[in-house]
Parts: sequence; structure tokens; C-alpha cells
Amino acid sequence: MTHFETLLGEMRDRGDACALEIDGTTVSYEGLSRRVDDVLDTLAETVPEGAVAVSLNEFSLDGIATMLGLALLKTIVVPVSTAGEVQLDQVVTTSRAQFIVRADGGIERTGRDGEHDLYAALRRRSRPGLVLFSSGSTGAPKGAVHDFDKWLSNTPRRALNETIVAFLLYDHGGGVNTLLRSVSGGGTLVLPGQRSPQAVARAIEQHGATVLPTSPSFLALLLASGEADAHDLSSLRVITYGTEVMPQALLERVHRSLPEARLKQTYGLSEVGVMSTQSESDSSTWLRLGGDGFDVRVVDGMLEVKSESAMLGYLNAPSPFTSDGWFQTFDEVEVRDDLFRILGRRSEMINVGGLKVFPQEVESALLALPFINDCVVYGTPNPLAGQSVAADVVISRDFPDRNNAVEIRSAIRSHLRGTLEAYKIPSRLTIADADLSTARFKKTRTAR
Repeated sequence: MTHFETLLGEMRDRGDACALEIDGTTVSYEGLSRRVDDVLDTLAETVPEGAVAVSLNEFSLDGIATMLGLALLKTIVVPVSTAGEVQLDQVVTTSRAQFIVRADGGIERTGRDGEHDLYAALRRRSRPGLVLFSSGSTGAPKGAVHDFDKWLSNTPRRALNETIVAFLLYDHGGGVNTLLRSVSGGGTLVLPGQRSPQAVARAIEQHGATVLPTSPSFLALLLASGEADAHDLSSLRVITYGTEVMPQALLERVHRSLPEARLKQTYGLSEVGVMSTQSESDSSTWLRLGGDGFDVRVVDGMLEVKSESAMLGYLNAPSPFTSDGWFQTFDEVEVRDDLFRILGRRSEMINVGGLKVFPQEVESALLALPFINDCVVYGTPNPLAGQSVAADVVISRDFPDRNNAVEIRSAIRSHLRGTLEAYKIPSRLTIADADLSTARFKKTRTAR
């Protein structure tokens, strides 16, 4: 019996307990398990065990039932979010998916063969698989293949008396982790109609959500939009943030705006899963890492992870593991006793004449200015220094001189001269009106 079969039995046993809140509709665990049974019957008519199937969907009743149904069929599940920016054709080609299961329930054959050595290993063990694709911001998205049953087995099973917002996307490791943690522990998952600040804040207020897993970029947007003040978010006990580095100044803003919520930094990667963390405090970006099946070490300033839930390998890239089994994250870190601070990805680091600049340090300095709602810092080519620092900033609509670009740039540079070394100060400042994050609520710093 697989862990997914055990999970389905536990869901049935919970009966009328609330599993999902969807646009004012409550779905019990009994109702969710019945929907999984229905989807499973439909899938089994077309999709055989061991097949590779894309689930093109979102966190909805049918989307959740489809993901669980495919896992119960022991297929290799390739989730693709309809809300994200993933290119479906590219995913199908790289994963060699044989089927696409669409949000309307339609099942399409792709003509692909579904063959790969990593898939063969799962089939020999009669285990469901999970393929997660990277965002591809620094190249072609890489497909990480997991033993899906092992992923579930490493998910904590203790009772969970929480109401969690399903914010992270359907095809994101954190999103999958949120779903499995909620249904494994008997929690309630709130599915907001959209991922806009207004919709998420309204869902928190309406359902008394206690946990919000999200990203720093979305938290910046939530505060800047005014929706955090316009809605009662006092039910939130925990806000977990990850997927990108949190600027210190933004963390302090969130702490001041939502003082009743505990702020917890998370750390996870598509390749190794989501590990246990402990933030030093609500206003600190230092945290403890490891435990519960994870070990960490630092080599040449870069974090490496060894995980029981690590992927089997990439579909389309060489192994990133060292000869002794450690995953190279390419995240630069500082270490203080048993605490770590994530500085940023090496691929995002700006090299100014041989001097390192991590964008997040400059972004934190910019966000210390009250009239800057959001910003993104990145490198641009420089014929003399190799690269220069550039920044796009979003100015608060309440700022009286928001249309005076000369004064704004002067005020920003004056502030930064008292905060940063000269080589870290942006040589180019662009005042932007649009949201600076992607559809996945992450900053793109390497391809601007």
C-alpha cells in the first residue's frame, strides 16, 4: 500500500470535517475523498499506471482531486499551473508526457513516449512520481524528478488545527507541500479566487485564515496596495515567506503592519524539498536550517543540502549533487554560530569591477525609504567595470512629489550615500509604475 492510499483512507475517516473553503463553498473531507474517487475512475479508463501525465490545473476541488488521483494511479505527475508562466509545449517535450489532463476534465494524448531512466526506476518500484520544473529565469527550465510517495512520507502527519491559504502555485514545490501538509494533518485549505492582494486579504478575513505561505514580493504588494489595512487580518498566526530572499527593511515593514503574526522564513528547493527552519526572530533574516531528514553545510560560502526527500535527478541537466551526495544550491550564505543568512543566488550577484553586490542588500536600503513601495535591483553591462548596479523603484501614490523624477532620484541617492558603499549605489534609477514581480510573485533580477 502506498502512502497516498493510506492518506485517502484517512481523509474518508474525517467525514464532515472541513477540507476546503472555495468562494464561500465548504468541501468536507468526505466530499473531497468522493471527488478523488470519481476522478480516479475517469482517469483509470485512459491513463495507465506508470504513464507520464501533465495535470494542467490550479488549486481547486478538481485540481486537487486530479493530482491526488494521478498519484493514486501510480503515474508520474507533472503539475502545470494555469496561473503561472510555464510554457506547456516545453514542459510536454522535456517531460515526454504521454497525457495532458486539463482543468475541464478532458484528457489529451500527446504522442510522446514517456521514457526516461528516472521514470523506469519509479516504475520498477511501482511508485508514483512528481516532476517539478524550475522557473527558468537563468536558462531552460530543469525538470526535477521525485518519488512522489516518498515526498508524502516525509510530510509531517501530526494533527493540524490550521486554516491555510493556498497561495503558492499548483506546480511549485511549496504549493505541493502546502496541500499535502494540510490534507495529511486534517487542516482546512482556503482557495482564494485570485492571487491579488484584495482577493487574498478578503479570503483571510472571511475564513479566519491562520497561516499564509507566501513570498516577499507578494508581501510588499499587499502592504503597498493598502489591502492589509483595509481588511481584518488579525486571525493570521503565522506568515511563512520563502521562494526568494527577504530584504531586511521589508521584513520590518511587515512586522510593524501585522504585529500579531509570527513571521517565519522557510527554505526549500524543487530538488530537495522544503526543510524545517526556525527564524531567529520575527524581524530577523537569520534562521536555523536542517533537521527532520535534512543536513546542511557551507562550502566556499555556498550552502549545500543533503536530504532524504531529494530528487532522483534532472530530466534535462547533469546531476547537481556532489560525489558524496550533497546538493549544491548556489545560494551564498553568512554563518553566525548555528544561524544562517541567505545573501542571494550566485547567478544574481552583480560584479562591479571584481566587487560583489547582492541585489537584496541594495533593495533593503531602498525600502528603508518610506516613499518607496517596491523595488528590484539588477546588473547591467558596463564597459569599464564589467557591470553596474541598476534599480527600478515603485513610488508610493501618496508621495507628494511622485511625478518629480529629478527630486526622487536625488533623494534616493542622498539616502544611499549614507547607507551603502559607493560601488553598490545604482548608477541607473528607473521609476516604474507596474508591478515588479512575475506571475509567481518573485523578482527577476538576471534577465531584465
